[in-house]
Amino acid sequence: MSLTPGIWLITGASSGFGRTLAEVVLAQGEIAVATLRYPADLEDLAVTNPDRLLVLKCDVTKLDEVLSAFSAAIERFGRVDVVFNNAGYAIVSEIEATPEDAARALFDVNFLGYRQSHTGAVFFPAPDAYRGEGLPSQVVREWFQDGSGIRGDPRLGAEAIYRFSKLESPPMRWAMGKDSIGGVRMQIKQVTAETDQFESWSDNLEVIV
Repeated sequence: MSLTPGIWLITGASSGFGRTLAEVVLAQGEIAVATLRYPADLEDLAVTNPDRLLVLKCDVTKLDEVLSAFSAAIERFGRVDVVFNNAGYAIVSEIEATPEDAARALFDVNFLGYRQSHTGAVFFPAPDAYRGEGLPSQVVREWFQDGSGIRGDPRLGAEAIYRFSKLESPPMRWAMGKDSIGGVRMQIKQVTAETDQFESWSDNLEVIV
């Protein structure tokens, strides 16, 4: 095991899972570079960890700020070992009901830059066609609104991610949480069944290289 502390760059570290992971990293004696839009949100951590925590203002949809954050981390600590992209948010809405500007903003954050510094959710009214009881989109809305599906200890999750980062041969994919494992197994079963059912359709369709 390496005695050199790992250096983590964590986006969206102002609160929630991002901050929790930063706390876990610091508790393990490692180094955290925490990026967020409002550095004052981590003032308490910065005061108690002056040598192992670098807090940087960063809007991750702005390439210049992202590059500056990496440059500052490398200048201060010499390298970056782990990048944990935590910045992001969700929209609870059917495609047809989502305003275009909101959809573009979400794509900008979650896929093109991870701009937000904490996880949240924005709700838009459902179209009439999606208001039926038991429809998947309604189930998701209820899941977010009443919090019935939100459970678990974020610190335990952060600690699991920390342990995962130390694996010598980590898997390409990791289902985090028992509910996720159940979903993955169901997906594997469904894909396997469909593949077997239509396997003969691929006869004589081999790709010749």
